[in-house]
Amino acid sequence: MPHTCALIGLGAIGMGYDARLDSERHVFSHARALTTDRAFFLGGATDPSPDRRGEFEEFYEAPAFENTRILLESLQPEVVVIATPTGTHGAVLRDVLRWSAPRMILCEKPLSCSIREAREMVRLAGEYGVPLYVNYPRRSDPGPLEIARRIRSGAIALPVKGVAWYSKGIYNNGSHMLNLLEMWLGPHLGASRFPGVLEGSDPEPDGFLTYHGGRVALLSAREEHYSHCGIELVSPTGRLRYELGGERIFWEPAEPDPLFPPSRKLADAPEILPNGRDIYQRHVVAEMARALEGKPSALCTGLQALQTLECIHTLLESQP
Repeated sequence: MPHTCALIGLGAIGMGYDARLDSERHVFSHARALTTDRAFFLGGATDPSPDRRGEFEEFYEAPAFENTRILLESLQPEVVVIATPTGTHGAVLRDVLRWSAPRMILCEKPLSCSIREAREMVRLAGEYGVPLYVNYPRRSDPGPLEIARRIRSGAIALPVKGVAWYSKGIYNNGSHMLNLLEMWLGPHLGASRFPGVLEGSDPEPDGFLTYHGGRVALLSAREEHYSHCGIELVSPTGRLRYELGGERIFWEPAEPDPLFPPSRKLADAPEILPNGRDIYQRHVVAEMARALEGKPSALCTGLQALQTLECIHTLLESQP
């Protein structure tokens, strides 16, 4: 039997990103991902917007409510996806645990902009015995998983030096790059910020990050010019380029230089690593199914998401 799911929030990631796109080629939203995987049954959703609720009911032929309590108490879902604005995550999580008894909660990233609230969310989910995961979809993508495998095997040797770029805020987009670096290089050991003015509720600091597996310079780009998220890692065994947010991934192994032995150089033709960015949310729900079956899963746990948030706060609070 498929796992019954409830979706809280019908904004861009909840439903909007792929609402007008070909369902065979693009799976970017929770609604589409949950309705294209036979392991799940999307039983209903909630959202304050009557227009979004109507669109959801038309597209997915499932009920949509304004009131979260009605949905949860009537459906009693096994899986709850929280796709509401970041500032509401803590309150919604408490409501989910109060009005239902799910086997899994998947919360949008970041858990919170408040480190105190994020810690409380992880603690509360543990107290209720409900596994809490956070939607950092790159962790479930074939490309980053292959990179992690090569790092474990030593094919991509450590330590590395690198540069990571992000735009549109450290919480919104920067946290994706930090979470990915933690997946590859281990928990951060330190973070220091470069001089610069921090503006707004989602600032864009530059700085240095230190991990078990190496050191990375973090730099912000201007979203008003264009989006830019990517990572370059220079390893003793070659160079990794994770470009366009993961749409292109290249590995250039080091090899003997035939003209200047015993020197070594990067290969002339890079290896192109696979990625699943066009259907990234489908990979997430596949990992959700694995977790529900008690199998190892690539999903980001609440504790791992908390580590990412702690890295952000260490960076923001450091003195340039």
